[in-house]
Amino acid sequence: MNDSLLAKLFWQWISSLESFWARLWREKYGESLGGHDPNLRHGASALSKGWFLNKEEFGASIQWKVGNGNTALFWLDSWCGEGSFKVNFPDLFRIASEKSKPVAYYWRYLNGLGGWNVRFTRGLLEEEREQDERLQGLLRSMQVIPSGPDKATWQVDPTSGYSTRQGYIWFMRNKCHNAELAAKQLDIWRPRVPLKIKIFM
Repeated sequence: MNDSLLAKLFWQWISSLESFWARLWREKYGESLGGHDPNLRHGASALSKGWFLNKEEFGASIQWKVGNGNTALFWLDSWCGEGSFKVNFPDLFRIASEKSKPVAYYWRYLNGLGGWNVRFTRGLLEEEREQDERLQGLLRSMQVIPSGPDKATWQVDPTSGYSTRQGYIWFMRNKCHNAELAAKQLDIWRPRVPLKIKIFM
């Protein structure tokens, strides 16, 4: 239950980037709402720590449409094709120089033209070059648009977006890997009490 409530709060932040809570989060932890701040453990709230412990799991269910590239994370979020680059290109992720930077960090303008600048901590080996060629092939179809924000879609329910009820079911299925057990947990959303009592719940 706690995971689904944390995810609901984060979903509200990324769905409305100019809301008070989104601006407060950026002020405290940086521009990228989904990023991992290396100083998080120093003076971070229980809410923030709880979120970052579950961010990767929930983040896998979000697909980003990149605008200015300031929110979606280049390696950790799904924004170019299916799945994150961390999952699809594990060897490249292992030697990436910056693993938690937003998409915009890797986009550079030179002589009026935009291009991608992905850096690694060392030269690429033969099999890593093959992965890099596939990565560059995907990136060629993408570009950063400075005038618009990144937009998130919850892949479990792309039309309505995230809800605590659906999120609870999704987290249960992921954690117990048992669809029947997850379905039984739906009873928590159907309290057997009179309507005049239910309105206070």
